[in-house]
Amino acid sequence: MENKGFLNVVKGDKVVWIVVLMLVMISMITISGSTSLLAIQNKTTRLAIIYKQGLITLLGLGFLFTCYFIPKLKPFEVLSRLGFLVSLVLLTALDSHFAVSSKFKAELINGAYRTIRLYTFQLHVFEVVKVAMVMYISWACKALQEDNLKTLRWISGIKFGKEGKQPFRRLDSEWGRVIYYIFVPILAIAALVLPGGNSSTIFILAIMIITAFVGGTDPKKIAALAAAGILCLALAFGVYKLTDGKVFQRIGTGIERVSTKPTIEEVIDMKEKGLAHTAEYREKMKKIQQPYSAKIAIHEGGLFRKGVGGSTQKYVVPVMYGDFIYCYVLEETGLFGGILVILLYLSLIARGGFIVQNCPDIFARTSVAGLIILITSQAFMHMAINLNLGPLTGQTLPLISHGASAFLCFCIAFGIILSMSKMSWEATSQEERQADIERGRTNETIEENEE
Repeated sequence: MENKGFLNVVKGDKVVWIVVLMLVMISMITISGSTSLLAIQNKTTRLAIIYKQGLITLLGLGFLFTCYFIPKLKPFEVLSRLGFLVSLVLLTALDSHFAVSSKFKAELINGAYRTIRLYTFQLHVFEVVKVAMVMYISWACKALQEDNLKTLRWISGIKFGKEGKQPFRRLDSEWGRVIYYIFVPILAIAALVLPGGNSSTIFILAIMIITAFVGGTDPKKIAALAAAGILCLALAFGVYKLTDGKVFQRIGTGIERVSTKPTIEEVIDMKEKGLAHTAEYREKMKKIQQPYSAKIAIHEGGLFRKGVGGSTQKYVVPVMYGDFIYCYVLEETGLFGGILVILLYLSLIARGGFIVQNCPDIFARTSVAGLIILITSQAFMHMAINLNLGPLTGQTLPLISHGASAFLCFCIAFGIILSMSKMSWEATSQEERQADIERGRTNETIEENEE
């Protein structure tokens, strides 16, 4: 009797399945070793953290398989249509700083509101918004191309007064449709994300615009959308300046990170001058601690030097398990481990292109392309920042960094990609069978050859 392994039983793209399983395994290994400082800070044990992350992993894989087993595109389209509404509600709740109770409120973390406390669970709103908006824009692009615009037509047909004036009739035009379904949702979400972080705003805005472009939106309209996004960011900066930093305070944080970045030489010089007790010294030391310790981790990793469990910088970098997990991988596994992680994300890009080519539906093509661009862009941004090639943004490494919301959202994203790849494989398979039949072969012959 033939022994069928997991990859022989499941359908969909096998390379993507391998990438998911490898990333999850790397995540469990890295989190088990990198959370020593987190355990000390939370007065718990690494075993408890590993146990909790294991439960999150099982839940995430449950979400992945739930999406994977959805057999048709229609459920994805129906849910994607709600992506903008879900994002709007969550971000509005976050920006309003609501607090129903100590276990149900928007939480202030590192000077910004980014999460919502749901009893013992922290919902990182931006992670939900990333996936939800990619799916919404994918649906909107299909609706525009297929002229399935019932809501807009209803709004444009509303009449006022005895004369029956229709003030919204211009919405039902080429530009009006794109503005209603693409421009307004994208710019509204970007504006609501801005109070929580500059880098997140720019990143999410870029992903939304790229997804709209991949979905077939006219390049001229994409250019206009990008210009509108830049204008909104410029206006926000103007408001920040006019209010002396009281509004959009995170803009000031971003400017400070880029323009007032101290060097290790400055810190050493202050220490030699006997200024180690001053507040200025402590502030500068705080700013260089993470990036400088990350450099030490990379240097000590070498080609293959420390081995699993040998990291020392995990006791120094406060968020080694999250924002600097790639440095941890390099420190413990060296260059070879770092290259392996890069190859996994590059493999996802390659297979994503193949899946997109075989998707028979514009919604499926756009959603797969958008989600893969989201995952890989965030991954390479994380790695670039860990290598000190840009200012700290707080973007995690998809499916590897410690965290519940990000892990669960990316599991859903991978589940959608695998489901779409399964559907495209089945559609291609049916076309091939039909072609064989037309060439004179019988169904029985085809089935015998498949066996």
